[in-house]
Amino acid sequence: DMPPLDIPPGVEAGAIAGTRRFGLGSVVLRLPGPSDGVVRVEETRHPRLADHVVMPVAHSEMLVSRAVAMQVASFLRSGRFAA
Repeated sequence: DMPPLDIPPGVEAGAIAGTRRFGLGSVVLRLPGPSDGVVRVEETRHPRLADHVVMPVAHSEMLVSRAVAMQVASFLRSGRFAA
């Protein structure tokens, strides 16, 4: 369990959730519902997020994914993820 995330007023935050279960986390953790093998999609939602996107990537894959990088760039430019 993690403490609740505090997003201060005036801060635009976005979250990218993955749905591709891959690697050791997918074997050991066996998370219920959609997840990236380490984090469940529902754990990435927060009422104060400016935007949220779900992508078919694994947890560690997010670090090297061109598609994820494009979404991050879109969010940084506009405060929204690309459609």
